[in-house]
Amino acid sequence: MALKIAKTVLMKVGCETGISSIKGVVEARNNAISWLKKQRSSSWGWNDYTSRAVVALYLTSDANFNGEIFEEELMAKQTELKTAVALLKSSITNNDLSMFINGLLVTCHNPRKFYGNNLVQLLRNQVKESNDFTHPLVYLALCNAHESWPLRAVSDINYILNISSDYLFIEDLQAMAVMAVSCSLNNSESVGKLNSSTTLTLYHHTIDRFKKIIQNGHFGNVYTTALLTQALLSSGQEHSKDWNLNATINYLMDSLNSPSIDFLSTYLILPILNRKSLIDVSKVNCSANPRKHGDGKKFFI
Repeated sequence: MALKIAKTVLMKVGCETGISSIKGVVEARNNAISWLKKQRSSSWGWNDYTSRAVVALYLTSDANFNGEIFEEELMAKQTELKTAVALLKSSITNNDLSMFINGLLVTCHNPRKFYGNNLVQLLRNQVKESNDFTHPLVYLALCNAHESWPLRAVSDINYILNISSDYLFIEDLQAMAVMAVSCSLNNSESVGKLNSSTTLTLYHHTIDRFKKIIQNGHFGNVYTTALLTQALLSSGQEHSKDWNLNATINYLMDSLNSPSIDFLSTYLILPILNRKSLIDVSKVNCSANPRKHGDGKKFFI
């Protein structure tokens, strides 16, 4: 009888695991959301950071942009305006275009029908026509938009994952590459599906290495630590026992509570506190939103 009671108690108190079970996560998340909203301008945007901000709020489940909340519609409108203004320029970088696409996706604008522009196809074409290095963020954005990758994607990702370097920015790139591969592997429509055994070997090797270098709860600065953590979450490692999740989350929460808190760290950490990563942009559901098929004519004014 005592054993049965003990099992029942354990089931009740031990049902939460992973990030949700770590003390202080909810409070840290709410405080960071509040801080982020305080940085908002009077026009309900974040200037050049607007796309990132709405992505962070969506991934934190603070906003779903379903067309029912006036405050969210104002933020969605700013996302639309910032993207439209950027398109007036003579050129737009792949990285910026990727950010805009992610922002449009979470606010339920259609990046394929944006004032007569197919931003997803534009991004894909720019990658195909370029001989320059392509940031893995671009491939992640294409996957989030359920767009197939150009042929060079696999070789680009393999190159990034195979780099051996002590520079932190290389770890940042590799974390983004892991997320891009995770997105492709998790895409139910098999869009951008990877068949390269080399890529998968490098992918799993990089994940294992991330878990080792983050054993003390952090690696390098807060930005790199957050990116590595998102990469691990994207690859299904939240409940793995071979890396120090608790120490990592506590380090990230301490960063949010420090006087040095800034926009970029908040943008990267907030999704983690909701057990999300940038690949969750691919799961946005805009089926009930009037903007879902809009080409500019149905946007809120």
